[in-house]
Amino acid sequence: MINKHIVTARRPTTADYAESGMSQTITRVEPELAENIALPADVAAGVGGHGGVGVAAAQGDRIGPYRIVGRLGAGGMGQVLLGRAEDGTLAAVKTIRPELLDNPDVGNRFRREIEALRTVESPWVARLLGGSADAEVPWLASEFVAGPTLDRAVAGCGPLPVAVVAGIGVRLAAALSDVHGKGLLHRDLKPGNVLLSATGPKLIDFGIARAADEETAVSGGTMLGSLGYMAPEQVLDAGHAVSASDVFSLGAVLVYAATGRGPFGEAEPAVLLHRTARAETELGAVPVELHGIVAACLLREPADRPTPAELAQALQCPDPATGWPAEITRMIAESSASAQAAALAPPPRPTNAAASTGAGRPARRRSPLVIAAASAFVLAAAGTAAVLHFGVGSGSPADGQPTPSVAATKAPPAAATLTGVTEQGGPGHNAVFTTAQTRPPSGFHPWAAYLADQPTGCSLGAGTLVCRLVDGSLQALDTATGHERWRVDLPKDPGAPDQPTTNNGLRLIPEDGDDPAINGNRVASRDADGALRVQDLTGGRVLSTTPFGKDVGLATEPLADGDRLLLSLCHRGEEIGCEFTLDASTFDGGQPTWSRPLGRNGPTTVKLHLRYGPVAGDGHTVYAATSDGLASFDEDTGAPIATMPGACGPLAVTGTTVLCRTADGGLVTAGARDFAGSKDISGDNQRLHDQKTVITATDGTVITAQNASDGSMSAIDAATGAQRWRLAVDKPRGGDSTVYPTTARPILLGTKAVTMTDARLLIVPANPEGAAPAPTTVDLAKPAGSPGPHATLSSFAEYGHPRVLALDGILIAVGADGAVHAVEAPQ
Repeated sequence: MINKHIVTARRPTTADYAESGMSQTITRVEPELAENIALPADVAAGVGGHGGVGVAAAQGDRIGPYRIVGRLGAGGMGQVLLGRAEDGTLAAVKTIRPELLDNPDVGNRFRREIEALRTVESPWVARLLGGSADAEVPWLASEFVAGPTLDRAVAGCGPLPVAVVAGIGVRLAAALSDVHGKGLLHRDLKPGNVLLSATGPKLIDFGIARAADEETAVSGGTMLGSLGYMAPEQVLDAGHAVSASDVFSLGAVLVYAATGRGPFGEAEPAVLLHRTARAETELGAVPVELHGIVAACLLREPADRPTPAELAQALQCPDPATGWPAEITRMIAESSASAQAAALAPPPRPTNAAASTGAGRPARRRSPLVIAAASAFVLAAAGTAAVLHFGVGSGSPADGQPTPSVAATKAPPAAATLTGVTEQGGPGHNAVFTTAQTRPPSGFHPWAAYLADQPTGCSLGAGTLVCRLVDGSLQALDTATGHERWRVDLPKDPGAPDQPTTNNGLRLIPEDGDDPAINGNRVASRDADGALRVQDLTGGRVLSTTPFGKDVGLATEPLADGDRLLLSLCHRGEEIGCEFTLDASTFDGGQPTWSRPLGRNGPTTVKLHLRYGPVAGDGHTVYAATSDGLASFDEDTGAPIATMPGACGPLAVTGTTVLCRTADGGLVTAGARDFAGSKDISGDNQRLHDQKTVITATDGTVITAQNASDGSMSAIDAATGAQRWRLAVDKPRGGDSTVYPTTARPILLGTKAVTMTDARLLIVPANPEGAAPAPTTVDLAKPAGSPGPHATLSSFAEYGHPRVLALDGILIAVGADGAVHAVEAPQ
């Protein structure tokens, strides 16, 4: 995506663009961490840093008439919170970062935004509910809009149908007519500032709106707008914009909606500036029905472009759209339901706001509410509601903010969609997968494809599967089609000359269970240097890279618990091995907010294989492996809570209890957080005492287990440890001496247990007493074509097991050889 860059440059002249080479100084601030705001250089330089993000309010606080029930997003100027009034009205409450309160430019911009919104009345512009620029905590409230931003919708659904694009254009043109009629210009119309609600599109974010006859004084030639959607006159004269500039931006937005790309393609900022100044657009992919009118909007001379009224007339279709595509409708419904759930959740328990972190900074109060906005860092304005053909009824959803999908404190089903899943399920690692959305997106068809190499771990987000491969690369597939979205290769580690490599010579990461962390449309992983890398999930664009200093790096992939990233950092010293710490960060990038020691491995060979770090989380508590055993820590402050001696492999968190498979063959249940009431329920179940038995899931009633010795899957009573049934799945490869299974760790999907071999899926009800019923099987024929430069499985047997994941009605089966199958999840 190219639509959210802040561009700071000397003001270019026409002569600059007439030359073939551009000699500009361009400073880019990571687009997902900042707004398009003209700030003094010393302020703008800190926008992208994690430490620079202040928190003015958290869940339970009051701002104006609203009780804060969640956090929607953050940007360079502040954050947007989900608020609830006494009468139940939901609002998007925008505030300013505390460290910017004394900046007059920021305060004046905020005041202008409130004043602009008070004057505009339009069914397609978000309506202001209230606000005060002079309050102790300046705030602006708008009705909450349930639905995705246009960029998120296109990322999830692909280019939109012509009739839908035309309908969006008609209504946004009407919005511009209403805005211009009040003597204002929007000046930042882009896909991220268009919300798709149940009643139609809504134009938001008037942060840089100005009067049409007002020139903008900008220091240092700072350009106000979004690169890729700005008009040529905005680029050539940083302080100049006219009503036709908004029309140009709307034309660019329609190109994006119809093709999935902006009109200037994807390139470095200097190239985009050059193309924009000359209006050198790429419209070959625009459908013929839209080509002429879009091209007219994108003409270089403002006087040659149509007016908003002319544009609306030209876009009127003989067969106008009567609704959104099914996937957008699903996003809207999920967003609305989860926001209501958040509003009804009880206030959080009191927190000690003065608690200090490991670095001596005030602890950042974190809402246990997990909110993944469709465009997580858009700061929205507000608007009126109106009934359109897009809606499913006459009611208006709450309005005014990027689409949130909100998970309540007790992790309702929507949380899996937000945070992403691995073969262990969500962050609680209980291998229980949500069935809230049981049908796949519209247009889904089963498919099969090969990964580029053998996987060591996979994670599944909304619409995208991301796998770490044995060669060290990350590969992402579209879950609707199986097509590759992107791939990031890691170079061979020059410091390890004897390090084994695969056929393509890339660096091998010899670590099973390398599951990248996913939240919303972001994926976090460790890069070749041990830094934390955050990427756009659907496009693969790197959003931030956070190194941790000399001789410090990520020991394992991060664990996502909502927006929080829980890290295992290896601190290397003179002795062989690592001093491990548990650190808390976020998908925003930046240095950790707190850190706690976990212990040291090495220096003996026996201990060097040990890794200490986070293994599960539940929104309040993080559970980590330490040198003293399993420990629990408060997620907000990092404060130690309790320790259970001995290692757990693995651990499952199921609300009020934790389930620990111990190294000596026991199966221990204990109270969550404090490990109270610990007891071993393994009893005389010999398979539980078999070290090759892996406990993978519990729903509070049933535990599923997989035994590598005989290839069986069984269901165990969670209260007593008694076996309910046992199912022979597959013989282990090489007989009893092989510790690596050929069957997947079973998962619980609703009331069904699901496992797989490399050749078939097996689905069986989890709860029946007595003998296991005959499983339903789904054959997994190998995909056509070559699997690519795979490493020999015998060389990397520890990775040679299949994996099953499920999300949004799709079941993903990943074979040990990299074959991937996608089928509709069982009902």
